Amino acid sequence: HASVNKRNLKVKIDFSLGKNRRRELKIDGIPKRKLSSLLGVLNAVLFTPEDLQLLKGPPALRRRFLDMELSQVSPVYLYTLQQYNRALLQRNNLLRSFDGKAMNKVAFETWTEQLIRYGVRLTILRQRALAALAKYAKPNLYNISGGKENLNLLYRPWGYQLDIGNNEQEITPCFREILERERAHELRRRQSLVGPHRDDFSCLINDIDVREFGSQGQQRSAVLAIKMAELEFMWEITGDYPVLLLDDVLSELDA
Repeated sequence: HASVNKRNLKVKIDFSLGKNRRRELKIDGIPKRKLSSLLGVLNAVLFTPEDLQLLKGPPALRRRFLDMELSQVSPVYLYTLQQYNRALLQRNNLLRSFDGKAMNKVAFETWTEQLIRYGVRLTILRQRALAALAKYAKPNLYNISGGKENLNLLYRPWGYQLDIGNNEQEITPCFREILERERAHELRRRQSLVGPHRDDFSCLINDIDVREFGSQGQQRSAVLAIKMAELEFMWEITGDYPVLLLDDVLSELDA
């Protein structure tokens, strides 16, 4: 049971394990079927030992980090992500059905346009969020390192390191061009190879990629700076500080 005060409004949250260990959630006494109902009601930043893998782990971890952060504070982002994933699923189904000769071209082009539409929007939202995170993470690391280290976050759209612009007019033709260029490759691989589902970002300390060349201590400090920045970013968007949940992370930071 928890009570959350948001802008002078009190929200009551009840969470329990029912029969067969089924999770039951109520918000202000109203049963909710999905845990996603908590998005926007109880914003939280979870810091676990696994988060120390954020910068040295695979790109999927960094995409998940952005998705979890942005879905909490932006219904537009959550909707855009859901629509993009829907288009990606349908497009991949069509690619998998390709037998080397025939495919429903009308359906494929329709879902490709949806992929571009929502993919461009997702790209812009992630691009802006990463810039905002860097704004806060930069002074955080500067303070942690005693003024010795300068941090920057570099967005790598669709897994590429390129300048795609920062608006729909610039990004859309770039996305379309790369999709067309990779069409034959996608047909051979039978999967979508271009888009935000392949996004990544790099963390640079003093212009050096922490994932490739940073020490373990630098990686830990950078993750801490980014997680602290996450708190400030959420406050900037919502006007409320999220709950900070620490799961045995201090022992890892001291290791």
